[in-house]
Amino acid sequence: MGQKIGNIGVLNLINATEESIKDIVHIENVGLLLYSPKTASLLTKLHIGNIGKSSLIESEYRLNSGMFILDNSYLKAVTEPTRMFVNGVVIVHNDVSLELLNDSECEFIINGVAYTPSHLKGAVQTIFKETTGSILTYEGKEPIPKIGKVNIDNNFLQSLSGDENFIINGKLYLDENLDTDLFNQKINRLDVNGMAVIYENQVSIFSTKGLVNGKITTIPAGFKLLKTKLFIDGHSIRRFRGQPIYAEQPIILNKNVSREMFSKAFTSIESTSYIVCHENIEDLVYEALSNFETEVYVYSQILRYVDEETWNQNDLSLLEQETTLIVEGLLSIEGDVNKNFFEKISAIELIGNIHVSSSEMKAIVQKLVKTAKGSIINVSSNQREPELDNIGELTL
Repeated sequence: MGQKIGNIGVLNLINATEESIKDIVHIENVGLLLYSPKTASLLTKLHIGNIGKSSLIESEYRLNSGMFILDNSYLKAVTEPTRMFVNGVVIVHNDVSLELLNDSECEFIINGVAYTPSHLKGAVQTIFKETTGSILTYEGKEPIPKIGKVNIDNNFLQSLSGDENFIINGKLYLDENLDTDLFNQKINRLDVNGMAVIYENQVSIFSTKGLVNGKITTIPAGFKLLKTKLFIDGHSIRRFRGQPIYAEQPIILNKNVSREMFSKAFTSIESTSYIVCHENIEDLVYEALSNFETEVYVYSQILRYVDEETWNQNDLSLLEQETTLIVEGLLSIEGDVNKNFFEKISAIELIGNIHVSSSEMKAIVQKLVKTAKGSIINVSSNQREPELDNIGELTL
């Protein structure tokens, strides 16, 4: 049976051939599809579902993903016509000379954003043949690229010389105790491609410096930001002493957290994720929530939280009666399993995925699902899941 592939950031078919695609039967979820005139006919032979964007590219183009710095050194090194497709961000260095740009043998297609010194914008546009995003200008120092999670606090600001420009591909956090005067002095501009998390009292100062291509999350004044998943029991709950919290990840409350413990620990909870609690404190959890849309998953007896696990019949036999399963990531149930063992499960809150090995097992599991945000997938030989999954860039 042919290969199935899922979740590809960039699928490069510019130089694909009949031979290179012959073993692929299905591709699902492609962020960017690149193909050339000579490979366009191959698209009809591939079953591709959910394409975010596709671009027709000449085969002589080179592909670059992420950040590309265009400076004098690069322009001097290019001595023959060069074509580049950049999937991400191009930063034109402030040392680039107008003469080199005008004489350049380079040609760019950009699926993203370009940053250039103001005085070079006109010349830059002559070598940027196509840009799906914006060409933004900057003054002074060239932007400093940052990828992933970036936390700006006072120590970070003190390490800067001043008037810095930043490009952040990922998630930006402004520290709760940020010195806004120091921030204003050290930061000239912040461009965020992704998400910015800031506090209410920082909105005005951030708006003068920050440009967000994505989402801005504002934390209410006085709230403590929690960035990680929390498993809280009767002992660890003592860390919380009535301070309002803002949670980005799940909060899982143990059965031994009493009503009195919870009331003393949390006065208000703002959550962009979900909360798991015992039925004894369900009403208190809802009262503490400031966001009506936050999901609350409740269990009555035993809780089993699954991130990524593989079970067989023996694992199921060891479950206690009245177990509630919270499946966050992937639960794989392998082999033949006596259906009586599933009777120990009272409910399944399905946030991630469950892989089963037969149609009968899938039907049994489906009856137990209370919340279905994920999928139950039969991975038997005739319904196989993708053999390759979550690939940043794939060239065929």
